[in-house]
Amino acid sequence: VEDQLFRVPAYMFESTSPIFRDMFGLSPGQGQEVEGQTDAKPIRLDQVSRVDFERLLKFFYPLVPFPEFDLEEWDSIFSLADKWEMTDVRLRAIKILDKYDISSHPEYQVYYGKKYNYGAWIYNGLSTLITRTAELTEEEGEKLGMKDTVRCGRARERYLASGRCVDNCMSKW
Repeated sequence: VEDQLFRVPAYMFESTSPIFRDMFGLSPGQGQEVEGQTDAKPIRLDQVSRVDFERLLKFFYPLVPFPEFDLEEWDSIFSLADKWEMTDVRLRAIKILDKYDISSHPEYQVYYGKKYNYGAWIYNGLSTLITRTAELTEEEGEKLGMKDTVRCGRARERYLASGRCVDNCMSKW
């Protein structure tokens, strides 16, 4: 990864990702060396940042029983879990994030919900932003992006004008 050699057990990659399971299950051609068996022939993970990979390793092989991750670290974990189809890693991360951090930041719920295709976060984040008394902040607008900020503002106006439930306001989303 980014010209850094990592020596890690294959087990967590094989057990959580069909992509790695297939890769490790391939037989080499006659007289060819298997990728990942020696330092001279490592498995190259192009288009993966070293930081993201190190964060996934921290998730797989924690040095403390229950390591804590911030949103940036979770973004790295989610990104690689999606890239390599690690469904169990993704579900575990969602379960953990549902318990803390992300619920106090509705703009992050919408952002990460859209980025990682998790509808519950999108719905919960939008519901909070639309029905709360406080206006959207500039920071929230930056995280949501122009299009979603405008949509959220419209839905909020409909909600405040009609007093109807948020589902009705989001139906035109």
